[in-house]
Amino acid sequence: MPTSDIVDYLDKLFSDDGLTIDKYIVKCDNSVQALIEKQKSGIHISFNSDKKPIVSINRKILKKFSLSVLGINFLNDKIVIELDNFPDISLPYKN
Repeated sequence: MPTSDIVDYLDKLFSDDGLTIDKYIVKCDNSVQALIEKQKSGIHISFNSDKKPIVSINRKILKKFSLSVLGINFLNDKIVIELDNFPDISLPYKN
């Protein structure tokens, strides 16, 4: 994924509307601490402060619920959202 696209995703992450991918909305406060690493598979961002981004999930059965985001992986073909005490969410990029 091009760096400019990652910047666009991060900009949306910090916006009032949040980053929307499929039925998931990820929002982040304006002030967080994060570690950004370039890896062979892509760019990995780990959120290592008490204030972590939140992902809201809209489901038919459980309705809406929110979880803390531990990290985000921007891989070549997909984005992986690492969640606290819940399985990771792997989604293709929107064209």
